[in-house]
Amino acid sequence: MMTQQWERENDMHSRREKMRDDSKAEVGSMLTLAGLKPQRMWELANRYWPLAPNYDEVRHPWWLAQTSIGLIEIGRRKRVLSISWEATDVRAVVTEDDVTKENYMVHAWSSGKAVEYLTRLREEAEKCTTKAETRSNPT
Repeated sequence: MMTQQWERENDMHSRREKMRDDSKAEVGSMLTLAGLKPQRMWELANRYWPLAPNYDEVRHPWWLAQTSIGLIEIGRRKRVLSISWEATDVRAVVTEDDVTKENYMVHAWSSGKAVEYLTRLREEAEKCTTKAETRSNPT
């Protein structure tokens, strides 16, 4: 009986570790493909699913990534990836797609869309940097 309990707990721990590692790799890859290679990443508690055993299979960790434009938070909700750059200086709507969005966040329905939105975010950040440099160095 004790062995079975230990095996179940060990199996659950192994699945959570794999989920953690896979989600970190996925988020790191999306940011890198968008030209925002993370300099450092921190694991965050899932901000959508409750901390209850019934949600263990879907409660992926969220990630806070330090990038060249600042901190970006990415995490899985029910069917979308939530992307927030509220902790950066960039304020831009990064898509015209019919998704939940503001000038500091967007929901992506796939990893591919997340890369698209993150790429657009990087491009908007570069525009802001170019404008600031132009204002400080007029010709």
